[in-house]
Amino acid sequence: MKWNNPSVYDYEHLIRRKIAGYPLLYDITSRLMTEAVAKREANLLVIGAGGGEELATLASKEKGWSFTAIDSSQPMLELAKVRIDREKVSNRIRYRFTSLESFSESTLYDGITCLLVLHFVKGKDNKRQFLERLASYIPAGAPLCLAMINGDPTSRVFSVQMAAWREHMISQGIEEHQFEQFAESVGDTTDLITEMELLALLRDCQLEDVSCYFRSYLIDAYICFKRR
Repeated sequence: MKWNNPSVYDYEHLIRRKIAGYPLLYDITSRLMTEAVAKREANLLVIGAGGGEELATLASKEKGWSFTAIDSSQPMLELAKVRIDREKVSNRIRYRFTSLESFSESTLYDGITCLLVLHFVKGKDNKRQFLERLASYIPAGAPLCLAMINGDPTSRVFSVQMAAWREHMISQGIEEHQFEQFAESVGDTTDLITEMELLALLRDCQLEDVSCYFRSYLIDAYICFKRR
């Protein structure tokens, strides 16, 4: 999907059909952040906030939390605003149209969510720098929730997972050409690493106590904490 194209306005409709357990990913993330942050009043940073699912889920659950929501796609950020207006929690959300690389604040946040973003960062060194920047915005002991597509595209199990994922998408009304576009994006607009490579990067970036809390075909989600 081209994130600055008006076609992104179909995102909310399509993503729920593409990802098995999509609402569950955000529900579990919200519950984990509630327990990990453990504050009635907190300030969270949401990376890739476009679409608004994270914001809607977190803000509706935690009435005392405020959020800084950043996204490098203006249409996606507008989509998030529409979703948040429906939830009537917009007074606690500050939107920033920017990439993480261009984002610069002295604020330390109580936690960060970054769901379905890291696989768009190309190159292991760039992923390391991306994770280092995330870690720089939270104090020691604070949580980070990550979700991304992982895997080795050359492996047999990757082919099996993709085939099964295709069947899921087709069963949910995704058209064949839409799946083919997604499959062709692997290695083009997306850049995948294995779980072992991800865990090594997290250690390099002072992020520890890593636990996987959600898996759906090739999508994995993890919670971790900045080293004390």
